[in-house]
Amino acid sequence: MSWYSTGTVSVTNGATLVTGTGTGWFGALQNGWGFVGPDGRLYEIESITDAASLTLGTAYQGATASPQAYAIFPTNSLDIALVASVQSLITNYQSIYDGAGQGKFPDGTLGAPGWRFLADLDSGARRIGDNNWALVAGGTDIIKLFTDRAEMLALEDTPIGQATPAVASFSAVNVVGPSPVMDLSNSDDPASHQRTRFLRWTDVFRMATRDDAGASVSIDYEMRLGALGATSHSWRVEGVEGLKLTSDGLGVGVAPIAGSAVTVKSDSAAHLALRRHSSDGVVQLSLDPSRNGVGSRDASIRSVQDGSTQVGMSFFTSSAADPVERLRIRYDGHIHPGTDDAQSLGTASFRWDDFYATNTAIQSSDERLKHGIRVLNDAEKRVAASLMAGTRIYQWIDAVEAKGENAARLHCGFIAQDVEAAFDAEGLDVGRYSLFTRTPVTKTVTKTREVERQVTETITSDVMEVEVVDGVAVQTLVSKTVKQGVMADIPLVDEDGTKIGTHRIPVMEIVAEEYAVEEPNGDRLGLRYAELMCFLMAAS
Repeated sequence: MSWYSTGTVSVTNGATLVTGTGTGWFGALQNGWGFVGPDGRLYEIESITDAASLTLGTAYQGATASPQAYAIFPTNSLDIALVASVQSLITNYQSIYDGAGQGKFPDGTLGAPGWRFLADLDSGARRIGDNNWALVAGGTDIIKLFTDRAEMLALEDTPIGQATPAVASFSAVNVVGPSPVMDLSNSDDPASHQRTRFLRWTDVFRMATRDDAGASVSIDYEMRLGALGATSHSWRVEGVEGLKLTSDGLGVGVAPIAGSAVTVKSDSAAHLALRRHSSDGVVQLSLDPSRNGVGSRDASIRSVQDGSTQVGMSFFTSSAADPVERLRIRYDGHIHPGTDDAQSLGTASFRWDDFYATNTAIQSSDERLKHGIRVLNDAEKRVAASLMAGTRIYQWIDAVEAKGENAARLHCGFIAQDVEAAFDAEGLDVGRYSLFTRTPVTKTVTKTREVERQVTETITSDVMEVEVVDGVAVQTLVSKTVKQGVMADIPLVDEDGTKIGTHRIPVMEIVAEEYAVEEPNGDRLGLRYAELMCFLMAAS
């Protein structure tokens, strides 16, 4: 490269400033080049200020003079500076090369995402954990993607589209795959919440609760699908099926029984079923202790048709055979037994107290219904005569115990044991006469049995409630204490036996439960006063 000597210079003794006339130094010269002054000495150029000003590294030693010839020549300082600049560039670029240059970015924060825009520094993407990241807008997480949550996509407090379609909205949201899954969560803190999962298989749609590790907590809803749509719906509470709807009907706590509109599980040993009994409009409410379906060995209440338009109600019970009608309330209000001359009103163990009526009871006395009609024989007349003096005044023991001897009312009548003794005295079997009764009685005994039931625990949790105050809906956080069933996790495996997670089941326990039974407790004697009075008339 040739020397530079265009124009003239002005120098001052003892100064470092050199001023040029007609020169163009800036951009043409480099710091560190050599300057040959008018005094013939060699100086190093420290810096170039502009086209007509430069500074020497040492003070000019010659006499002050202007305008003077000069010369400037290049040195190796250019190569050294170039090397230094390149080294600085490499050093500064190294982090970019190792990071963004290879598609690697820092984790970033909400206010400064790992990659962001020059004109929008708080929008972009950031890393939120191992294999998890989020899209950020305006310093807020909008969309989170979790690979440690079974590759779930989370929309954090962000609507899909806008309420006003003209602004922005989705016409449809499609999740497509062999087993598509969508999770909903109200927090990103794995220690404080569970997720609601929606998933679809070939013929099943399910809503379930899972923890943040992806393990199953409970199955809350399940819909089975067929060629024409849903074939069944099942709702579960704490993992236990509480409501099921199929073509057979609606089941509460149990699968619906075929032919029933509604089936209710009342306890561990009986089902309650509501169904249309037949095509004639009869509606039946049945209790089926056998669980074998409505119709066999059940108790039921049924609506019945008395004629073409009149509707009454019947009560059916059974022991081992098909249900038998026991009582009917007719459409006109009359009540009658289900079978003629086959049932009693009350028992020796369970008696009615008082009977109020306008008229007395009507008892059949049609000759056409009677056999062996005769008058009393001599022995029977002697029994009647002896009983004529057997009328007694007495008080009921339970009335005395309840009211006291002075308050309990006095009754007039016969003593059944006296009647029995009178017949025995004449050698007659009192048991053959219907005026006398001897009926077994029972007593209610409380016993204990072991039953299996779910373990429960009492928990207190905070729930959001909304109350309308002065026309304004106010949302508050309140604490509620409830009892809930205890659940346990068991391994969940696929068809090959490979563990794929956990499944939650109820924790059961054996507890003692009291129940009531009727046991024999001797017998009770009784009299049919209408027949006894007729018997006594023979002695008058």
